[in-house]
Amino acid sequence: MLDQSSGDIGSRTEPHAGKPQPARSPSRAAAASLIQRDEEVYRALVTLALARRFVAAVAVHDFEAVDELLDPQVETVTPRATLRGIAACRSVLQKAAGDEQFTIEQSEPELEELQGDVLARMRETARWRETGEVAFEREVAVRLTFDGDRIVRVVVMPGGAPSGD
Repeated sequence: MLDQSSGDIGSRTEPHAGKPQPARSPSRAAAASLIQRDEEVYRALVTLALARRFVAAVAVHDFEAVDELLDPQVETVTPRATLRGIAACRSVLQKAAGDEQFTIEQSEPELEELQGDVLARMRETARWRETGEVAFEREVAVRLTFDGDRIVRVVVMPGGAPSGD
């Protein structure tokens, strides 16, 4: 801005003040708030990306990649049991990926942030291995809880997540 009284560039003159005033910078509190908000947005994006990697690895049966995302004491919750540890989580996920009778195909997941967790909703299609015909279709959801870049809790919901969950 040009100070018309002195010809200086980069200073600002208030309409009723005689001397140029420096441009105001945001307060420290405002700057800290912006930084915190940016960090929260960044963390949410990283968490969503990790959740997408987890779901994609499960879909292609890459359980080594899944293991890398899990906390060693991961809690896995199914309608039948609550289990702890990577081996137990892997076992649940392998069973959900199909068996000797069925192959399981998953739709592209819909991911949403839910109270600090990530909810992944998908549609699964089970096909008979022998014929390739559709055996059944169902909604499924997985709720993932993160601590940093590790998944500490996996909740498997075979019928899909309840609305408004």
